[in-house]
Amino acid sequence: MFENDNWDDLLSSDFDKLVETLDKPEIKTEKLKEGERRVVSVLFADIKGFTALSEKLDSEKVYMILDKTLKVFTVSIQKYSGYVDKYEGDCIMALFGAKSASEGDTERAIRAAIEMQEKLKHVNLLLQKNPELKDVELNLRIGINTGLVTTGKVGMGREGDFTVYGDAVNLASRMESNSPVGRIMLPEETMRIAETEFDFEFYDNLEVKGKTKPISSYLVQGLKKTFGKRWERIVTKNRTSYIGREAERQIFIEKFELAKSRVNQKESRKPIGIGVKANGGMGKTRITFEFLKNIFEEVNETKISLNAQPHPYIKIPYGLWISILKKYFDISDFEEESSKLQKLNDGLLELSNFIKNEAQKQNFIDSKPVFAFLMEIKSEALKAQELSPDLLREKIEFSMRFFIEAVAERANSFGLPLILILDDLHFTDNSSQHCFEFLLKTLNVDTERNNETPHQIFFVLLYRSEYTSLRVVESELDFTEIHLSQLNSKEAKTLLSDKLNGIKIPDNFLNTLVKKSEGNPFYLEEWTAFLKDKLKEDKNFLKSENTDDFIPLSVNSLLLARMDKLNKDEKLVLQKASVIGTTFSKVILSKVIERFEEKGEFENSLKSLKTKEWISQNENEVEENFFFKQLLTQSVAYSTLLMFNRNILHRIIAEILEEDFPENIHVIYNHYKNTENSEKKLEFGKKSSDKLRRNYEPLEALKIYDEIIGDAKTNEDKIYILLGQSESLMFVGKWIEAEEKITEILEVAEKLEDENLAKKYLAHAYHLLAVILRRKGDFDEAIKSLERSQKIATEINDVSRLSMVYSNYGDILNKKGDLKSAEVNLKKALEFAIKEKDENKVSKCYSSLGNMFWFANSVENAMKAYQKSYEMFKKLGDKKGLSLAIGSIGMVYTKMGESQKAMQCVMQKRKLSEELGDKLSTVYAIGNIGNLHFDIGDFEKASDEFLHCLEIFVELGDKAGTANTYGNLGNVFKKLKKFDKAVKMYESSVSICEEIGLKYYLVVFALELTKLHLEMKNLEEAKNSYTKLEKNVTLLKNPEFQFKAEIFKSKINFVENPSKEVINDLEKLTEKAPSKELLGTLLYEIVKMGMDLGEINEDSKKKALEVLKELNSKTPRSEFQVKIQELEN
Repeated sequence: MFENDNWDDLLSSDFDKLVETLDKPEIKTEKLKEGERRVVSVLFADIKGFTALSEKLDSEKVYMILDKTLKVFTVSIQKYSGYVDKYEGDCIMALFGAKSASEGDTERAIRAAIEMQEKLKHVNLLLQKNPELKDVELNLRIGINTGLVTTGKVGMGREGDFTVYGDAVNLASRMESNSPVGRIMLPEETMRIAETEFDFEFYDNLEVKGKTKPISSYLVQGLKKTFGKRWERIVTKNRTSYIGREAERQIFIEKFELAKSRVNQKESRKPIGIGVKANGGMGKTRITFEFLKNIFEEVNETKISLNAQPHPYIKIPYGLWISILKKYFDISDFEEESSKLQKLNDGLLELSNFIKNEAQKQNFIDSKPVFAFLMEIKSEALKAQELSPDLLREKIEFSMRFFIEAVAERANSFGLPLILILDDLHFTDNSSQHCFEFLLKTLNVDTERNNETPHQIFFVLLYRSEYTSLRVVESELDFTEIHLSQLNSKEAKTLLSDKLNGIKIPDNFLNTLVKKSEGNPFYLEEWTAFLKDKLKEDKNFLKSENTDDFIPLSVNSLLLARMDKLNKDEKLVLQKASVIGTTFSKVILSKVIERFEEKGEFENSLKSLKTKEWISQNENEVEENFFFKQLLTQSVAYSTLLMFNRNILHRIIAEILEEDFPENIHVIYNHYKNTENSEKKLEFGKKSSDKLRRNYEPLEALKIYDEIIGDAKTNEDKIYILLGQSESLMFVGKWIEAEEKITEILEVAEKLEDENLAKKYLAHAYHLLAVILRRKGDFDEAIKSLERSQKIATEINDVSRLSMVYSNYGDILNKKGDLKSAEVNLKKALEFAIKEKDENKVSKCYSSLGNMFWFANSVENAMKAYQKSYEMFKKLGDKKGLSLAIGSIGMVYTKMGESQKAMQCVMQKRKLSEELGDKLSTVYAIGNIGNLHFDIGDFEKASDEFLHCLEIFVELGDKAGTANTYGNLGNVFKKLKKFDKAVKMYESSVSICEEIGLKYYLVVFALELTKLHLEMKNLEEAKNSYTKLEKNVTLLKNPEFQFKAEIFKSKINFVENPSKEVINDLEKLTEKAPSKELLGTLLYEIVKMGMDLGEINEDSKKKALEVLKELNSKTPRSEFQVKIQELEN
């Protein structure tokens, strides 16, 4: 906030500034402010009684007593490693953890306070020996609070000046002023930190200045000897002898041997996989290392293993797989382009020699542009901007499969399975997870097709408990999950003994360490590291009075305590590296250091930090890339930096990356967003969010759009972000929120000065609004939006927009039953697509035409259009388009009554969609399979498919799909005579449709619900559901819905008042039936009503049977067959 403000104006005269300007050279180096942010325990104490003392003694004697009393208190404070910040009259302020941290800072402050209270009693006894002061008694009121403060020098920076600022300091002062005399008061949050060490009593909820809510306050009662806290870290590899885990290691060995035995066998089986699940610090990485090291003694690890690890904080699309490629080809972000390309070419050539099948070898070689794209080797990279997101995803996922299979073939040539280690899966981005699932589903499909030996891969997956994406893993692998538990007491003591390396410590101290570590191997290692540091400083440390006080109770504070032992240069290097991230390049860090003219000690500090095990280095890498040995180390180092300093460091790093490595847009954005440079934040935020959206990461893209919307300075920028937000929201089915964003776009676009630009955005926005309205079933409003978009797009000759508008217009008219107008508009869309020379749009237009013919029951024309679409998608190599076309062809076969061919098509659609990892297309295919099972009367199988659909739609957050599936399940349960379940399904569907304004499906399933209530004799419920559908039928203006609504209205009237008049009214509708199917339904209902009155109209019965039999002959369906059977009997 104040980085560029000229505060110097307040500190010197104009003449001073003139002289300084003449004498001072231009300074280009950066400078950080002194100080840190850290959690500190603040103690305020106020001595009561000196007023009475002043009345009895000379002022000099009073001063002498006060001075000695404060010195007594200072000794107690320093005894517990506190620092006296200031004395003010008869008050004292002390800090614990401000200069050197420990987990026990709160406890130390309380212990010091208790001792101060005790020593004041002795002060009073000394004073009362004086006859003049026998009635005088001094008292002490103390307040303590632990919280985040800013520490540093103040004023003109005189030597030794040091203090702290922040809300935590103010609250400590308020605790003191509100405390009863003779007591120690803390707020609840601070009390919780120390409640295992002390007893407390609740005092009051205090109204405190500067706080909106009352503060719960507690008084210290006394000390109790208890322990108990928990913390988390990730264990470091190869630091100590390996202790325990024998059973788990045996599972690793057995499963690996099983995988090994299958190498070069032709029999196709599920690959072997092991999952290691545990909290941080429990040893996931370490147990894997222990298993692998014996194997790697016999065979070079690069020949038989791959290791991938996602970025822990930044969601980089395909980050997991990019890490694998970079490690395999030994490519660094900071190499020259020519060097990267040479390594890629050499690696591809070497690996391709192991691939026996020529077609597979060619697929692998042809994947080079994809690998170059992922590793940002621009000269050879795939032109991603020329591909649709679907096609880009497809190419990446197939290429990664070809790569993994190639490496597997090489490993198998040594008689061993490829060991594929996927570490930290809980940090995986969605694209990487998608690619992983695609790999699992499609592994060895080519070898199976060619009847060749399958590739053998041994999967090792490492993750924390929050990783739950295991459904595909468990279905596609022969999978075993290992849960790492805590070390027992014996194992913990063995580990401590090994780490202490001969240092003797008392048994009680050893037991305390074991107890406080809670069996976490990493915690045990950190305890001993801290202990060894203390013994280096003081050989008699273990003999000191309060050794327990020096043992940190949380790993966070333990790291800060150890960090405070570093020298100034080491600590600064560690802090600056922490801003870069958990992994950092020496090149980048060096450039940062140069900006502060601190290069002199940089090399030595880096070496020292490595020696002291703060950081580590991958020795196999050519570039000097380092990483924090523990994630929390980086987090703690970063947390100590002042906000002002973080701002400067993030800006410097972003500038360096932008200049030297501009392709790292996600990383650059994450640095700029932590600065006050809103222009750069906006620039890279737009680039980063757009890339995420294109790579199927809409939720991650939305986060960034939300972060940068406040930085939009112009209306054009705001519209750009709003469009990104709306399209991302539409992708995840959040239609209402997307509509709100589009409404905002329309308002902002009107304010643009550039008329053509305004029209371009308006055409886009109205088109998107129409898509949403169509999805919700507001067809008339959708058409109005499309007409607006069409008019504006025509004015500016936006051919691309016009093609999409006419296509959507045709689809809506199709839904409304206006098939002639639909055909006209769809053919216009096709004309514009051809004019634009966009073959992908042309293919989609044929698909839409097929839909129109399908609704018109023009089966032959529908099949021709879908087959044309199929041929074009095949020519383009667009597998998603192929999936769409095949599914559509299956729909035609359904109409033709060829259920077997229809099922083959939708199964093929499902397989293609699953191979692509396209969840939306997959779920539609599953729904089609469910519908086919339903049509042929296999309701149990239909139920299974629809339940699977429901699971996926809920996962995707697609409420429209969820509503439709609930309705389909209602249809199934109705057929299974599970009427109560059917009612619940229909009601769930209607409820969601009401929530999101989805009128089309609301009418469909409210009709079914009304029908079911009538069959169950629930007249009032039938009336209620009919009321909901009647209003929406009017809005939709769909002739089929209107006709059905008339039938149900008559059925309700008939139940209330069975009469010939109702039947007569229905008979008048026969000539208005919009389709043969609805005519059959109407005639069936007329006959049934006549049967209820005991007057069967034979003509109506005959006509009904004729229509139903004709329908069933063309498209055999169980509902037609049931009605025919009922009428014939």
